[in-house]
Amino acid sequence: MNYQELVEKEVYHLTFQGFEQTKGANKLLTVRFDGSPNETDVLIGNPQTLERWQISFSSYAFYSATFEDFTVAKEHEVYQGYAFRIYEKSELMDRLRTDANLEVQERNRGKIYRHYSFACMEHQVDVVSCDEPSTKMLCSYSN
Repeated sequence: MNYQELVEKEVYHLTFQGFEQTKGANKLLTVRFDGSPNETDVLIGNPQTLERWQISFSSYAFYSATFEDFTVAKEHEVYQGYAFRIYEKSELMDRLRTDANLEVQERNRGKIYRHYSFACMEHQVDVVSCDEPSTKMLCSYSN
């Protein structure tokens, strides 16, 4: 399943399990989640009912996890998806373009950066990358 197919999941719930970053010339960022279409399964955290996801970015400009209590929905932001998101317009991208040299990097590298986001039960996870992530379901106990 590719990332766009995950974006198209209309009802899906995630819990953030962590980041893993490789060192060296090829910096790979991996984000791990547990998920289910059933919110109760995610709340209970029963490993026998959850799917485990690994989303990997071959490059990134930014990543963060924000505890849910410190997030605010912004009406002017535009995105596709429910739990797995791709932003078309976001404050994060506006800030990176003005404060972090993102536009210069886009011109120098000839690539466009995108804001990928994961709406988790207790966290908002954000990644800005110029490469579409690879997706891998590590295990599925629900079938």
